[in-house]
Amino acid sequence: MRFALKGLLVIILLFLFIKCNQQEYRQEFYDNGAIKTKSEIAHGIKNGIEYIYSPEGETVAIHHYQDDALSGTSSFYKKDGMLYLQITYSKGVKEGPYRIYYQNGNIGEAGTFHQNKKRGTRFIFYEKDSGKVKTEFYTLGSHNLHKDGYFEYDYYSKEYNRQGELINQKQAFQVLLPDDTLSPGAEIKVKFKFDRQIGQIDSAIVVLGDFEDALAIRLPHDTIDMKTGESETTLTFTKRGSQFVRGHWVLYQKETGKDSTLEKARVGLFEEKIVVND
Repeated sequence: MRFALKGLLVIILLFLFIKCNQQEYRQEFYDNGAIKTKSEIAHGIKNGIEYIYSPEGETVAIHHYQDDALSGTSSFYKKDGMLYLQITYSKGVKEGPYRIYYQNGNIGEAGTFHQNKKRGTRFIFYEKDSGKVKTEFYTLGSHNLHKDGYFEYDYYSKEYNRQGELINQKQAFQVLLPDDTLSPGAEIKVKFKFDRQIGQIDSAIVVLGDFEDALAIRLPHDTIDMKTGESETTLTFTKRGSQFVRGHWVLYQKETGKDSTLEKARVGLFEEKIVVND
């Protein structure tokens, strides 16, 4: 009797294990009868992996869902099966790293999405030299200044040769460091200069620190010579070795019309590498 009960218990547990591991799927089909999508379902909605197929049966995309919204890494494939794009989602929104691949499998571009827009540093790599950066970009995205105004966002870009040497750089704002050797703890005067070709300046703010650091040092507009576009401040570097002076600048302009005043703000980024020796 005891043996029979044990056997029955094993059968019940085995049945429950099999039942719990039965995955529910939902499928869509092409007119030719081929499977178009195959999605894992839980509680009547997409939860888990979804496979997207071509009419010929090749896998063209693999998505991950949570509570019926894209969540995690989505991978996209060419007809030959080569992976060419990966995008990270969170609650149906592009949020996190993305990768674009060359035909040979090497990474061609890498960066980050925030709220469906490319934000932060973006790298373009050489096709045949895996991992070697060809071009580096930085973008802030775009935001409204207020109801009647707008931001015009600039970015910096850097281009490198195959030896990793900087060969070209684009930024409308320069950080001019003194020629003297920099040493820890020493105060130095750093000059900031706007490219006058960027347009008329009514006022400007320079923010030092990380590119979006709201707590960084701020140089108000009255410290900037509007005729030359230059500003100067004193900084002290406490760390040794290679580091960066980076931040962003904001230029403000007003255009007064008959019935309204339009405020414009142009934002750019700057980054200058420095070396502090002993």
